[in-house]
Amino acid sequence: MKRGGGVSGAVSLVMIFCVLCLAVFAVLTLSTAVREQGLAELTAQRAREYYEADAEAVAALVAIAEGRETAADVTLRFTIKPTGKALVGWLESQDRAQLSDLATLPKEELGRQLRVDLVKAIHAAPAVETSLVLPWAYIEGRWTLTQEGQEALTALFLGEGV
Repeated sequence: MKRGGGVSGAVSLVMIFCVLCLAVFAVLTLSTAVREQGLAELTAQRAREYYEADAEAVAALVAIAEGRETAADVTLRFTIKPTGKALVGWLESQDRAQLSDLATLPKEELGRQLRVDLVKAIHAAPAVETSLVLPWAYIEGRWTLTQEGQEALTALFLGEGV
């Protein structure tokens, strides 16, 4: 006696496959929505910061045009990775045996391995939110960064104070 269950088994497999596909697409949609929300929030924050800076600049220009202001401070806000500290941290994390092993590599392989290790160390370094106030003065008909501003900017580029 033969039973006619062959078709219902195939239908069950197709149904399971369809449900599995729907579940995968639902998870993908949810993760995309979360990433899009993060991007939208970041875009809104950047736009807000831009318009705040623009309003400050317009107010400073109006004060200058009316002759009420002859000096201004510009605040720079940014996120940086302290690369120098990351490289020093990588070097300190290596023991003598690891450094000796690196020294035995052929020149090309040594360069490649060092680049890979150092790039990993830099990418692993935490980003630091910081700001810098740069004082400007209106001297002889033009805006000039003051000596204090030049020193602060130089210190930032040299990695001091971060």
